[in-house]
Amino acid sequence: ETVVYQRRVDIARLETIVTALLDQLRPSLDATARRAERRLTQTMKEKEREMEEEINGAYEDSKDVEGGDGNEKDEDSDSDDEDAPIYNPKGVPLGWDGKPIPLGFS
Repeated sequence: ETVVYQRRVDIARLETIVTALLDQLRPSLDATARRAERRLTQTMKEKEREMEEEINGAYEDSKDVEGGDGNEKDEDSDSDDEDAPIYNPKGVPLGWDGKPIPLGFS
């Protein structure tokens, strides 16, 4: 009888822990589900735009919406080409500095 009672207590304790963890992860789970659903309903053009935003930052058309008449000079356009995509035609692994990592074949 005490073994059965102890087992029920252990199960209740584990359920409480799992529920608390789920409460902590709920925002991430919901966001992931929303993003997956959105990706399934996107057109190809929307997918390309989102991919470009992830690679290059904000989408270029958004500058026209925020910029007003469009005559203002964009401060970021004169910066170094640090934000430009790195040319990597062979897909080799790159280090933190953007240079290829030597593979060290022997």
